[in-house]
Amino acid sequence: MRKIIIPAMLLACGSLLCLVSTGLYAATCKLDSAPSVLSINDSITLNPASSGTAGTVLWSKTYSVPSLKYSCDASAGSQWFSEYSRAYLTTAIDDVYATEISGIGIRVKWPSNASGAWLPGDSGTPTSCANGCSINNSTVLVEFVQTGRLSQGENYIPAGELAAANVVPTTDAGERLRIMTINLGTAIKVVTRSCAIYPSSNAIDLGTFSLASFTLDNAFQGDKKPFSITINCPTTEDIGITFSSVSKVPFGAVSGVIGAEEGEGYASNFSIRLFEKQRQISNALKINTEYPYTVTGTVVNNYEAQIYVPASINRANQLTAGKVVGAVQYTMVIK
Repeated sequence: MRKIIIPAMLLACGSLLCLVSTGLYAATCKLDSAPSVLSINDSITLNPASSGTAGTVLWSKTYSVPSLKYSCDASAGSQWFSEYSRAYLTTAIDDVYATEISGIGIRVKWPSNASGAWLPGDSGTPTSCANGCSINNSTVLVEFVQTGRLSQGENYIPAGELAAANVVPTTDAGERLRIMTINLGTAIKVVTRSCAIYPSSNAIDLGTFSLASFTLDNAFQGDKKPFSITINCPTTEDIGITFSSVSKVPFGAVSGVIGAEEGEGYASNFSIRLFEKQRQISNALKINTEYPYTVTGTVVNNYEAQIYVPASINRANQLTAGKVVGAVQYTMVIK
């Protein structure tokens, strides 16, 4: 029985000795002041363009941080190292690191009045701090930078610790003394701006005509009524616009013709025809065909619509009175 108990007692003693020896460890460097902590509590909303220019600074602010002091053993030189607390990777833009949102980067400098102090970085040549080293009246520059295209919608860079700086003595590279911390007190909202498209009106009045106007004159068509579509892009964009008919297009219809509603109360065998107007010239709009445009800022495209009777219709006996109603759907694609 003793052969079994004695090893167990020795193991317990060994564990006790290890715990005691850990407690006797003396740090090479220590803080002589409170650590410097910056909490960014601003309500920040970034509004980048979906395909804005890489390198565009979306937000920038300089913050004051509390002064700090630390000291190290006389035999040890030391320097501090600043780093991001998150797994941010480098980008093609100098000193900018990719955040949690693709297309949004961050650039931080501390102290912001020092040269080459972008994070991650260091204080330079190790110095002796036996009598204390101080970093007084320093500031932190924080910038959010666009690094590429962004997806549509609303996204967030989460709150929490963002970056930190630690003193590392030359005698023990594994020792780290936290001297400065940067926290995001609230999440950073990112709302992507993109091209907007809207018509001059959602309902175009095509006019009122007598049925006789169409039946007695084989060349008569409704008056062309103008409307427009405005496109706004925050940055120069190549886009495409496609028009399609909501109602079925008559078989063999000529270019620009869309279908009209059928049934009780609606006129029979009428269609609606659309035109693109440029410099007083109207050309029939091609349905289901993409029209390419390069848009910088705001562009207004002008169009016309008319009540139309196809040539295949016998006007004398195939037309009936009623409402002529059609709908067109337009789709914009950003290249």
